[in-house]
Amino acid sequence: MEISQVRRKNTNTKMNYLSNGCSHSSDIMPNEKGKHKDDYTYSYLVYDYLKSRGTNHSWKKLQHPGKSNGAIFHDTIRAFTNEKVGHFNFATIQFTSANRRMYQLADGAKLHINPYDWTEYGVLFEPQASHETLNYIFTLQKILRLAKTPYLMMCYFPIAMNKKNKIFVESMIDLDKFVTFDDNSHPIFDGWIDRMKMDKTLISDIQGHPSFEGHKFIFSRFKEKLDKQSSLL
Repeated sequence: MEISQVRRKNTNTKMNYLSNGCSHSSDIMPNEKGKHKDDYTYSYLVYDYLKSRGTNHSWKKLQHPGKSNGAIFHDTIRAFTNEKVGHFNFATIQFTSANRRMYQLADGAKLHINPYDWTEYGVLFEPQASHETLNYIFTLQKILRLAKTPYLMMCYFPIAMNKKNKIFVESMIDLDKFVTFDDNSHPIFDGWIDRMKMDKTLISDIQGHPSFEGHKFIFSRFKEKLDKQSSLL
């Protein structure tokens, strides 16, 4: 798919917000009636904040539990090259564990594989997995820049650090576009998940996913970045 396609089709003046990620960005917490709702997630809070500033009309939600970084990357690109979607004026992209995999089945369905499913077979994903994710980040940043779409990213899971990855990140990735747990965290190599687990109020009982308070905290970090970088909106 040509990058020029992204630029050419992003001419619609309608303002939209796009979010993508895995279950850590999704509405997996049940409400009192046992149903799910997304009005507590950090991505919804970002959307609501954008609306309050009069800069948004609609929200394209692409996040889904179990998504791999490959799926996050390809679904985001597909959204930007879909004529029916039009132009996005802001995007938040949450990257997940680099070891997850997505496979396209013969019937068109997508199969998402969690790295834990492969542990018993002794399958090793590194260093290939981290290299793939860093290339997804680099390419997506380039496309979003060409599409003239402001964005913020986060690595909820840390990316493995080695000499090659460190050189690539320092020379090819715009780290200023990342939201971190705190000002001392590295945007790529530290991640969020381990730091979130240090505060039990930020973690739910659902496999260590963010609680209501956790999503509020994540949003506060996004808002801080948005308020500091007015050029994002």
